[in-house]
Amino acid sequence: MRSESKAGGTAPMDNRTVSRVVSILELVAAEQSGMTLTQLSRALDAPKSSVHGIVRTLEHSGYLFRSRSTYHIGPSINGLAAASSTSVIELAKPVIEKLAMDFDETVLLGTRVGEAVAYQYFVESAQPVRFSPPRVRKSQPRPSSIMKLYLAYRSVAERESYLTSHILDAEERVTMDNELATVRATGFAYNRGETAAGLTAIAIGLFAESHLMAGISIAGPTDRMNPQLERMADGLTAANRQISDMLGHLDEA
Repeated sequence: MRSESKAGGTAPMDNRTVSRVVSILELVAAEQSGMTLTQLSRALDAPKSSVHGIVRTLEHSGYLFRSRSTYHIGPSINGLAAASSTSVIELAKPVIEKLAMDFDETVLLGTRVGEAVAYQYFVESAQPVRFSPPRVRKSQPRPSSIMKLYLAYRSVAERESYLTSHILDAEERVTMDNELATVRATGFAYNRGETAAGLTAIAIGLFAESHLMAGISIAGPTDRMNPQLERMADGLTAANRQISDMLGHLDEA
């Protein structure tokens, strides 16, 4: 049964759950080697069953990830940090504007927040038929080019969790997993009409100290995009190098 306070606020149980969510994130963030469910349960003085439900939700949303039996801070935390920081956006703005001018297609800077992609900055094409993005692209059955970047650089367990929950067909999951391996090998992610018919996009990641901070993508009608994809890949590579160097990315190649 759900109870409400006289002022119409949330119930004490709801407040306790919120408090546990915050405490779990703080505990895991403070422990470099991560924490197990048993350790979290003891630290919170809470039943394992209650803690398990919370960490599963946080894991599914990307705020935690599990390696074997240990939980660590997930990539969505970085997405929130990037979303609240002007540094990445300010550094990327002139680069994005130049890419938009060079190719006359929509260019976007996006970060992963939970199961969604938030577009922090974008410049739309001047052409009458163009891709006009929403501010936030919510979770879809098939990932966008920027979401593919985030999936590609997640742990095996995280990728399997996402693919299992979003793609029901086993063969399609294998195909997508192979595509994500190609993303890691090449650095580029593509959307070939998977989120909208007739739309093609190519994306590359921006890194700071080996962490994926955001993705830059160029998107537009397939018939205009396809002849330019190789040139766009070169342009995105240059943009990646310029911004990532400014962010302090150390190239390990």
